[in-house]
Amino acid sequence: MSQKSNTNSSTVEVLEDIMVAGLIINAENKFLLIKGQDGKLTFPVYQVKKLLGNTWEILEKNLTGSLKNNLKITIKSGMIPFTDQEFLGNDSFEKIIMFYVCRYHKGGTKLNWQKFSEFKRDEFAPLVYQVFAKAHDFIEKLSKLD
Repeated sequence: MSQKSNTNSSTVEVLEDIMVAGLIINAENKFLLIKGQDGKLTFPVYQVKKLLGNTWEILEKNLTGSLKNNLKITIKSGMIPFTDQEFLGNDSFEKIIMFYVCRYHKGGTKLNWQKFSEFKRDEFAPLVYQVFAKAHDFIEKLSKLD
């Protein structure tokens, strides 16, 4: 399912069934946390607009563009697809969230960075905490490669 929205007199198709999220880490391997609509901590997650390119290019362009527009940050090249997709219910419809592990590059003000070991479980929705836990394990395993 998709919907069209008008921006600057051009029509952009929004893909309603899929979203893209960034599990963003800085040089100290701390995660970027934002406050969700429910008041709990979460990762940046955005609607996907239909753009030119293959699937992965479209998702990367959406994530990098949304991070720049919404949080005023840029990420380094080399985003890693984190293919443990989770589902997020919205008005009885489920959406697929495509996750990327990303390295922070620069920008933003008053950003909230935390090591996973500092997370307080009650500050996160259970599913969000689970995603961060899996991402932490994934990143930890990657960093131990020879």
